[in-house]
Amino acid sequence: GTNVYKIQNNSDLSFTINLINRKFFDPKDWLMQEYIEGNPVSCTIISNGIESEVISVNRQIVGDKYLNAPKEFMYCGNVVPANIFAEEKKLIVDISLKLSTELGLKGINGFDFVLKDHYPYLMEINPRIPGSIRASEEAMSTNLLDLHVKSFTDKGWEFVKNTLKDAKIENFTTKMIFFAPKEIDKNLINKINDLEYVHDKSEPIKNINKNEPVCTILFQAKSFSDSYLGSLKIVDKIKKIIK
Repeated sequence: GTNVYKIQNNSDLSFTINLINRKFFDPKDWLMQEYIEGNPVSCTIISNGIESEVISVNRQIVGDKYLNAPKEFMYCGNVVPANIFAEEKKLIVDISLKLSTELGLKGINGFDFVLKDHYPYLMEINPRIPGSIRASEEAMSTNLLDLHVKSFTDKGWEFVKNTLKDAKIENFTTKMIFFAPKEIDKNLINKINDLEYVHDKSEPIKNINKNEPVCTILFQAKSFSDSYLGSLKIVDKIKKIIK
């Protein structure tokens, strides 16, 4: 979400081009797509180039001001699994599996959607391991990076299918990325790192600049709301440390 801009009129377009730097702006380097307001959702798929299997359907957290997201479309985390209707999930899964097979994708890849009026609009395909994998691993108690590696051999692919067949998502896991609202003194970093549920910890060797990611929070619970609110409570603890 770093180089994504919302354009509502011609003046917005001119302002954004100037912001990017008109001198070096090349239209061929940019894509324009319709802005669709709705709930951001993603689907994580694993493939061997011929067959594809679903890992999880996830609720995306994008541009969250409470997490101090520096940009409107900045990825801030996700909740696994997404708390959506079965019909919505089926359509998202069907589209993702179809495209993954048609494109001959291999390994773990991500499909981003916006859910509006119960219909998923495909935004983009990420031909790489998506950021949601960490929460998926937690929710499934499965080493997905190991499955990614194994998916590239015939024997390994059978292991992947059997593992996913047996895997069950019985809890909700929320991942949140907390961004620095201001410069954070390096002497406070260890206090943040010592908090429970904090991961991807910053090294306390220098100050953290404003807008830089500070850490990741991973919180698991039996319900969507308990998982999400549990993560927010850790965010509140971080805010108290740095106030």
